[in-house]
Amino acid sequence: MSALERWYRAHGRHDLPWRATRDRWAILVSEVMLHQTQASRVAAVFDAFLDRFPTPEAMAAAGPAAVITAWGRLGYPRRARRLWEASVVIAWAGWPADLASLPGVGRYTAAAISAQADDADIIGIG
Repeated sequence: MSALERWYRAHGRHDLPWRATRDRWAILVSEVMLHQTQASRVAAVFDAFLDRFPTPEAMAAAGPAAVITAWGRLGYPRRARRLWEASVVIAWAGWPADLASLPGVGRYTAAAISAQADDADIIGIG
C-alpha cells in the first residue's frame, strides 16, 4: 500500500454523502456543487438537493428556475444553470461517451466522474 493510500484510509473524508455512491448523476451533482464551494457547505444541502432532483430527467423537467432556487446559497448560480443544461442533454440523449461534452463539465470533472462511477483509471488534467 502506498503512502497516499495509507494517508487516505486514515484521514480521508469518508463520511461525505457523495463518496458512498457510484451513481453518475449524484457524482456529477456533487462535482458541480464542489466547484468553488467548501465541502462542508455542500454536504449540508447535497441530500436534500438530490431528493428534489434524483435523476437528470427530474431536473430537466423541473426547469432552470427551480434548479437555481434549490441551489440556494451555494453561490455562483450559473453552475446550477449549467447543471440543468447537462440534465437536459442526459435526459434526451443519454450519457455521452465524452462526459466533458456536457455543459459545464470540463476534463477534470469528467475524469472525476469516470473514476468514481466507473473505476476508470484516468487523468483529467494535463
